[in-house]
Amino acid sequence: MNNAMKSLLIPVLSIALFFAFQPAALADIDGLPPGTEDTLRNIQQSMYPPQIYKISISPDPAVSGKPVTITAELSNDRNKTEDKTIQAWIMYSVNGGDSWDNIDMDQSANEKSWSGEIPPQEAGTEVFYGLRAADTSNNIMTELPCYISSWPPKDDPCLFDIAVDDDPLDDDPSVYPDDFDISRLRGGEDKDYIYLEYTVQGKISAGTLTPVFAHIYGVAVQNPDGGDPNNIITQGFL
Repeated sequence: MNNAMKSLLIPVLSIALFFAFQPAALADIDGLPPGTEDTLRNIQQSMYPPQIYKISISPDPAVSGKPVTITAELSNDRNKTEDKTIQAWIMYSVNGGDSWDNIDMDQSANEKSWSGEIPPQEAGTEVFYGLRAADTSNNIMTELPCYISSWPPKDDPCLFDIAVDDDPLDDDPSVYPDDFDISRLRGGEDKDYIYLEYTVQGKISAGTLTPVFAHIYGVAVQNPDGGDPNNIITQGFL
């Protein structure tokens, strides 16, 4: 078994691997042109995804032939954002990560507690699972239950959807040209690297010379546990 996987072996449970994807923090934005500063401040206030604070299972240890309830404390950090967690799912696999199913989680009255049931399994079945949650600004938190094991990781089952556009996938071309219309974003990691894959409706290219139109694609990676949350240089890299 990949020791990065969180697994539920009837009746054994192992430790979780956790990785949350979110936009990078902004550097100092004071003194920018009128309008730009307000826009960036609005982005900064809505860029923090839900977080996992606690996970428990019941029954513990799991019992063959009975469902397992996963309960988690999931919420946005009120000290950083006014966004609220509005959806949560359990991702689970019973075939070593070759394929994954999703289960909707129900929110309790206190809003922070979410729960869902993994269906009953036969004795000896190892269940890998992770959690996913979304908030009111469409930020997605994805827990990665397993490591990427292949290169290139295009078809690796541990490369997970971070964000997927709802239908219709074709955004207004006057706002998002096809070459910048991202329809799918996936991510994963192994012990050494973070992998990101995104698909655009058009094609990823350098742009054109006549007329001059440069295509610039970028990804920001941030460590939310370190550095100044208002300065990307202290938290990660571009």
